[in-house]
Amino acid sequence: MMKLFAQRILAVLFAAACVGCAQDDVDEPTSGSEDIGRNPKIIYSSRGASAGELLVKFHPDVIGRLEQGVTRSGATRSGVEAFDAVLGEMGGVTIERLFTVDPRTEDRARAAGLHLWYKVRFGNQESLEQVAARFASVAEVSYVQYNIHVRRIENRRPVPFDQVWGGGRTADDPCR
Repeated sequence: MMKLFAQRILAVLFAAACVGCAQDDVDEPTSGSEDIGRNPKIIYSSRGASAGELLVKFHPDVIGRLEQGVTRSGATRSGVEAFDAVLGEMGGVTIERLFTVDPRTEDRARAAGLHLWYKVRFGNQESLEQVAARFASVAEVSYVQYNIHVRRIENRRPVPFDQVWGGGRTADDPCR
């Protein structure tokens, strides 16, 4: 009994010594996350993102100008001068609200901040990382997110994992 107790104490002391010697910050990104940590306004990695599309969240104080500028689907100007300057440099661009307006749920959508998110489409002449960095540099932009393709399940039937993510990824299934 005493031997078991001594082993447990020794294991706890060893674990404390190992943790106490750690010098790396836990919050620092690892070497495998190339886009994370560079700009706090940019969300996710460009890996697997839809080409020519970014999702942009604006500050609430510019939403009035933005809603006046984006009056129709596929607008080419936002009404925010600095953002429009970046849009103008890229040429053939459209901007539209990400979450559509539904009068029945608009109050709840605004309370959740969904009216602040817009989808920006542009040509493929520039890389997603460059365009995201340019949008993130605009003061009126809160966040820029890469548009990762997500499939909607309309028929409510289960979809195999490889069909959802595709490309050889495997599920982290603890039961296998």
